Amino acid sequence: MNENPAENGSGPQRVHGAVGAGGSRDLSRRQLGRAIRRRRQAAELTLAAVAERAGISVSMLSQVERGLLDPSLDSLRNIADALGTAPFRLLAEEGAVVGLVRRGEGQTLESEDGGYRIELLSPSVEGAFELAVWELRPGSSSASRPRSHPGEEANLFLQGRALLEIGDERIELTAGDCITFDPRRPHRVTAIGDETVICVDVISPPSF
Repeated sequence: MNENPAENGSGPQRVHGAVGAGGSRDLSRRQLGRAIRRRRQAAELTLAAVAERAGISVSMLSQVERGLLDPSLDSLRNIADALGTAPFRLLAEEGAVVGLVRRGEGQTLESEDGGYRIELLSPSVEGAFELAVWELRPGSSSASRPRSHPGEEANLFLQGRALLEIGDERIELTAGDCITFDPRRPHRVTAIGDETVICVDVISPPSF
């Protein structure tokens, strides 16, 4: 989910992964790049093959792998899809085990302008589901275009007003509303009120 970047994903993206809140952004970017390269090489895929699947240039993917560029959230999701994985799986520490996630210490993805931020509340994405909380500033959307993924999804809205687009449907949701839907249908959420939307998101199996 993200804030409406260009679909080619050329804009920068803050990515906070295995390092904690006090860790270096450069280190986090390098860790993400190494994880993408490991996944690609394990799958015996070339840069060109993954770039084509993800809809980005080979040079951009190369820069991401070398830790020189933060991909937009849409581009990161496209790269993960091309590798048969999910963004938080790329960000996860190797050997992570189930445990406690303190407030504010979950892995996070955030758009460049801060319009969209998602924090993983699950200790890992190796279980049957993932639990996350995301925030959307007024006027921001969870993706530049509706996206789909396998499994089941439920959203519990804690604050704000939002519009959920799912297929041809448009559903307005407010604080206290909980909706379960088939995420295989392309969907996205937009904050339509004057306050930030806060939502708890459950996805099974993990796919973000």
